[in-house]
Amino acid sequence: MDSNPPIQLPTFNFQLPTSNFQLPIMRSRDFTTFIILFVLLVGVAVISATQRSAEDPRAERNIPATTYSADDNGALALHSWLNEVGYHTERIENTSSFDIGDDTRVLFILDPSETITAREVTAIMRWVERGNTLVIADNWSFNSDNLLRVLRVEINYVDRFVTRATVVQPVRGLGATQVVVNASHEIKSSRDDAIVFLRADNLPALVTFPQGKGKVWVSSTPYLFSNAGLQDEENAALVLALVSDASRNSIVAFDEFHHGYRTVSADPGSASLNALIFQTPWGWALIFALVVIVAYLFVGGQRFGRAMPLPQAIERRNPAEYVSAVARLLRRGGKRAMILNHYRRQIKRVLGRPYHLNPDLSDDEFVAELARYREVDRAALLATLRELSPQRVNEKSLVKLAAQAIQATERAPTPALPRHGQGRE
Repeated sequence: MDSNPPIQLPTFNFQLPTSNFQLPIMRSRDFTTFIILFVLLVGVAVISATQRSAEDPRAERNIPATTYSADDNGALALHSWLNEVGYHTERIENTSSFDIGDDTRVLFILDPSETITAREVTAIMRWVERGNTLVIADNWSFNSDNLLRVLRVEINYVDRFVTRATVVQPVRGLGATQVVVNASHEIKSSRDDAIVFLRADNLPALVTFPQGKGKVWVSSTPYLFSNAGLQDEENAALVLALVSDASRNSIVAFDEFHHGYRTVSADPGSASLNALIFQTPWGWALIFALVVIVAYLFVGGQRFGRAMPLPQAIERRNPAEYVSAVARLLRRGGKRAMILNHYRRQIKRVLGRPYHLNPDLSDDEFVAELARYREVDRAALLATLRELSPQRVNEKSLVKLAAQAIQATERAPTPALPRHGQGRE
């Protein structure tokens, strides 16, 4: 019997690389620090915003046509000048809603930077129709579109800039035939009662029409009422004529509400979320704190969610890699004899398994026992087994012998009953 122990091919455990991608866990100390930092930032921002509001920073805001601005495009000169000539000027501001006083006789709406809502339009129209004067000047009708639509007036852009406009109607106190307008818009109206007072390059730049018991003036250029525009005596005389229907000592109001000078109502239900965030110190503080914290997390490299692994990290290995790895190891170690012995033993196991033959028998004994149960070419089988005996072979011969061994196992027939007289003793 063959005393060689069974040869077992080495096994290798290949484990796919795994990566633990987890959300970053904030420790309790870090969480406490985060909360303290957030509260401090909100507190500092609230105090700063409250103090800054108390300093009345409105004159520093870059808003055109506001009576708080002394710039060329501001209206501070108009506000002060009307006071000096005998009118009482007021500002509609610092309220939660747009309200016009009952004693107000003239209202200036100059280049609003916020939209005039439909409810506010209704209030303005009722006020005008009671016998008051409305002066609206806008070179872009987006924010005043609701009011102009009710008045049946449009302000449209034209592809040219006109410096001076011609006075086409007599104006009390104005002897000149032209005034400086610096206009690039025109006025269009479907009203039959609209009267054009100024034409800039034959395009209407100032019109007026009655509304109920009151009067409305519409200008396509706020320059007429600006600090720079009032430096011309002709412009000043024209503006004074617009408010001449109101007696001296009357109240002239300027709409600063639609320049952003407003407060949020004490009733949270009546204020929009946008107003609470952008028009209150607490809203400013929250925005400031969130910006600082996001910047801190960004600089610190803190993750905001689960890291996405690369496709190479989760791709499963091909089973052929295992076969190739084992083959390279056996080839590098020169284990040709071990491979031959493996195929030799494999042939005996496949052929002898149906008859419960011991694969550790010698070649002669194994072939003899096998021949008792089935027809077999003893000489060919013995020759194959002996060629697979451990010996020094090259790689080419090894491949050829392995192919013969595989063919021998594939030709193994199905088990047959033992012939008479050849039963196992």
